[in-house]
Amino acid sequence: MNPRIETLDLCAVKTTIATAGSGPVLLVLQGANHVEGWLPLYDDLARDFTVILPTHPGYTGTGPAPWLDHVSDLANYYLDFLEAKNLTGVHVLGLSLG
Repeated sequence: MNPRIETLDLCAVKTTIATAGSGPVLLVLQGANHVEGWLPLYDDLARDFTVILPTHPGYTGTGPAPWLDHVSDLANYYLDFLEAKNLTGVHVLGLSLG
């Protein structure tokens, strides 16, 4: 499956977002060892969900995030992310750091 790729400029960070599938929204938060690209796991999930896979701020080409000092900062970023994308009632899958 080829996800749709977009960039969101939020909190002075350009976040790349891959999206594919249909159904309820599933926000996938990867671990600190972010794997580049769309994995077969995401294809499986996209059969039942609209999978949204953002790159964490400060990782993999997003640019520096000087405000990111604690995991709570990352959690607050994703609250802003959900609001910016106008997403509610989202399922979340966290992997490691995610």
